[in-house]
Amino acid sequence: MKIDVSEILNSDGRTEKVNALIELGDVSFGGNDLHFTEPVSLSGTVKNECGEIILNLKAVSNFETLCARCGEKFKLRFSYDISEKFVKNSVLYDANVLNGGEIDLKDVVLQHLYMNLPISFICKDDCKGLCQKCGQNLNEGECSCDKGDIDPRMAALLKFKNDI
Repeated sequence: MKIDVSEILNSDGRTEKVNALIELGDVSFGGNDLHFTEPVSLSGTVKNECGEIILNLKAVSNFETLCARCGEKFKLRFSYDISEKFVKNSVLYDANVLNGGEIDLKDVVLQHLYMNLPISFICKDDCKGLCQKCGQNLNEGECSCDKGDIDPRMAALLKFKNDI
């Protein structure tokens, strides 16, 4: 979706409200697959400040992804702020070049989504994950694996602990 800012460009100090829905569908990033269950909701303003177009938005999205600990699919509501500067001519290193009189909101939303996503997603703070031996989802119940087995790489640490 593109918004027309040509009228705002001609009026210094002019501000307009932005309310939009951006359809993203499925997105992959950093090994995570995100399935957007509804469009990303945007609300905020676009303003002309001395010939620079300032875009300030709040993005709210709902998507499904897999938990990095237990592998189960879960839904997540994720929100983030968007602040971008656009100019007609690129003399500023921290501004985007405005092509014509339009801003493509989908590109801006995706760019800021990628910058704000965590490295991995956890379904809940107390997710127990999977048993390293049998793969049982420990959120659903304990497994029958022997908990006394120690990873041989950590045996020296156990000896250190017992000596204290």
